Amino acid sequence: MEMGRRWHNTTFRWLSVYAVIFALSVMVLIGFIGWSATTRMEFDADSVLHWQLFYFGSIDDPELPETIYRRTEGEHLHTNYFGLFDANGKHISGDIVEIPADLPLDRTGHTLNGTLVVAHDIRTPVVRAMGIRRRSGEQIVVARDLTHVLHVRETMINALVGGGLFCLLVSIASGLLLNLRQMRRVRDIRHVTLRIAQGDLNRRLPIGGRDELDMLAHLVNHMLEEIERLISNRAQHPATQVLQAKRNAQVDFERLQYAVVTAAQDLANSTFETDAELGSYLKNGNGALFMLAAQYVSDAPPNPATLDAAQQLGAFVRLTEIARDVRQDVHHGRLYLPLAQLDANNIEYETLQAAEWPEAFATWFKLRCEQQLHAYRELRRSLLNSERSSLRPLLVLSELHARVLAKIARDPATYTQQRLELGAFEKPWTAWRAARAAR
Repeated sequence: MEMGRRWHNTTFRWLSVYAVIFALSVMVLIGFIGWSATTRMEFDADSVLHWQLFYFGSIDDPELPETIYRRTEGEHLHTNYFGLFDANGKHISGDIVEIPADLPLDRTGHTLNGTLVVAHDIRTPVVRAMGIRRRSGEQIVVARDLTHVLHVRETMINALVGGGLFCLLVSIASGLLLNLRQMRRVRDIRHVTLRIAQGDLNRRLPIGGRDELDMLAHLVNHMLEEIERLISNRAQHPATQVLQAKRNAQVDFERLQYAVVTAAQDLANSTFETDAELGSYLKNGNGALFMLAAQYVSDAPPNPATLDAAQQLGAFVRLTEIARDVRQDVHHGRLYLPLAQLDANNIEYETLQAAEWPEAFATWFKLRCEQQLHAYRELRRSLLNSERSSLRPLLVLSELHARVLAKIARDPATYTQQRLELGAFEKPWTAWRAARAAR
């Protein structure tokens, strides 16, 4: 057996996904920390500025220039800046020599980036500034330097970025190193599996731990041992004992021949003029296969009534497949519907190859699906309990197809345009109910 040469390392894919998620998470974290630090910084600076404006507001006009001058002289670290201006914006006192053009005097904090001019025509990098206009018309501007706080924030963010990159690289490297051992084990299992597929049943999958790969290896090795016992007529498992007994039983070659002939009809793209011809095709094809399957799934040889029920179930399953795949079959030049009935309803084969199917076909097709469903349900009701138990797997498969056919019958215009499949929850739920009902 030749296996594909192109492999995809699942661990590498997951590591790539992890790297992307980790990088996005670090970016979000850095953004949040930057936003939190900036918000807190502005809040603290605004509190100080509010207090300073409140203090200056309590000073009388004649004493205000001297008060601001003394406050300016006391700022040796140049953390705070003050400025007093007349109603026309002319500088009176303080180290702020002009009112910034982008600063409204509304007692609200604003961040200024290089636009605040202080003594000696020095432009401060980044400050938080606030201004008010007194009743006398004089204007006060106070500002607080944020440079050192921004340096702390930038240092913290750089540390987070560097630490995040280091952790990401260490995590990826660790994951790749840990994956090397697993990849060696997968390579060994693949090598042994290829030898087993080539017929060397004496091989066994290597076992070296207690993880998922070892659990799989144990199961496969146990299966190989049971296959060897089955070959030597020493089967131990109940399922393989049934296979061993059936292998030695006589096969109904006549029914098998009917199934092969019917398959040849499929390959030849045969069409059917009447319902009788279609019924013969269904019974000798899928019906014969279900009769053979009934012989294998039954603990005891099935009676003629059970075999007849199995044949009808097989015919129903094939009818449902024809209804489900009618659009695809017509597209590929096949039609498994009785031509005589299409002619009787004025439905031409050429019209079925068009994008929109005629309403007459939808009406006839809906009625036909409902008749098939009714016949299937009558067949299920007529089965004895012993027959239901013997045909349990076939009844489960038939009930799944009945579910599909019921949906097609409700809305043939939609489901004849697209292939219908049961949902991921609906299929196991239907199978469980059918198996429970057939006990």
